Amino acid sequence: MTKRNDHPTARIVAASVLAFGLAAAAIAGPQRLSDRGHPILIGGVGTEERDAMLEERSAYNLWLVFVERGTGNYLTGVKVTVADDSGNAVIDAVAQGPWLMAQLPPGHYTVRTARSEVQSVTVGHAGRAMAVIRLEPSES
Repeated sequence: MTKRNDHPTARIVAASVLAFGLAAAAIAGPQRLSDRGHPILIGGVGTEERDAMLEERSAYNLWLVFVERGTGNYLTGVKVTVADDSGNAVIDAVAQGPWLMAQLPPGHYTVRTARSEVQSVTVGHAGRAMAVIRLEPSES
C-alpha cells in the first residue's frame, strides 16, 4: 500500500498553485460582458490582451479608450455610463482595462465617468465610433 503525502505544507502549496492558476485564468484575457442587453468587451491590459481585442473589434461599433489627461497613460478601474438620447443608461460598468468595446444600436450617446468627464459620441449604421476619454490624474 502506498502512502499519500498529506503534509500540511504540501497542501498549502497545492492550494496556492491552484488559486494562482484560477486567478491568472480570470485575468488572462478581455472581459466579455452583456450590459443591459448590449455585448461589451473590456480589457487592453498588456499587449497580448490588446491584440486579442483588436482581432475581435469588427464585432463592436463603439470603442472607448480611457487615458490620463496630460500623459496619455492608459487608465483602468474607470466607472463609466453610456446613455442614449433619452438619458437611459445602455452601459453601466467599471472598465477594468483601458479599452471598452460595445455593440450598440445606431444613435447619439453620452459617455459619463464617475470622475465627471462627459463626452458625446455618435454610433452610425456602418463603421466604428471611437472616443478617447481623457481623465484628470487621480489624487493619491
